[in-house]
Amino acid sequence: MRQLAIQIPKPCPERWDGMQPTEQGRFCANCQKAVVDYTALSDRELLRLFSQPVVTTCGRFRDDQLNRTLVLSDPIGVSVWQRWVGLLTMGLFGWHITQGQSVQTRQVSSQTVERPYFSVAEIPVRPTAGSGAELVVSGRVVLADSGGNLSPVSADVMISGTRKLWLARTDSSGAFVVTIPHQTEITELKVRAYTSDRSRGQIIFNASPSDRSITLDDVVIYAPELKANITAGGICLVKSPSRWQKFWQKLF
Repeated sequence: MRQLAIQIPKPCPERWDGMQPTEQGRFCANCQKAVVDYTALSDRELLRLFSQPVVTTCGRFRDDQLNRTLVLSDPIGVSVWQRWVGLLTMGLFGWHITQGQSVQTRQVSSQTVERPYFSVAEIPVRPTAGSGAELVVSGRVVLADSGGNLSPVSADVMISGTRKLWLARTDSSGAFVVTIPHQTEITELKVRAYTSDRSRGQIIFNASPSDRSITLDDVVIYAPELKANITAGGICLVKSPSRWQKFWQKLF
């Protein structure tokens, strides 16, 4: 999904601070549903997240994230048509090579050549982590005041990957532990921490297949300079038509 618009037709009147914290975010007593805070996500992260089935139906967004088309730009600037032309060129080039090899094969004499025999020892296979393996990520969230002093703080924690999102909440000492699936390749993960007054901070780390547990540096959060308008409620996703759909709409 490369284009998407997020709408909240009926904003929820409940205050975020008054909702009960849960593993997914907060629980709204008014609609009896879990509400996830998406205010820290970028357009690209929202598109990747909502391109897959989402369990929750209620969310909390900044007003600038709503009622506009979110577009996933191509990081390498290659259009779909350029990809097709490239694939077609590679296919034709491969076909010519195959034809040339076939002609050369027919010109080789039928003389039988004895191939030497080599004894190859069996190579042991290193066991890999199964699908049920997990990675434990732990850390601490601290608040930086105007004097530069750091103190533990209670905050919501969000760990985001390429297409996944994991949530947690710190304890009274600011510590948190999040268990995520084992990473089969080196993956860049982002940790965001934020409090009810929108103080926030983040760090980025890499998880490799050999990792079973990672202890992060302290996540330092800072108060925001500007207050953003926030809206929460039931999520409505409006998908933009594809190029082919737009083409057929113009024809008919």
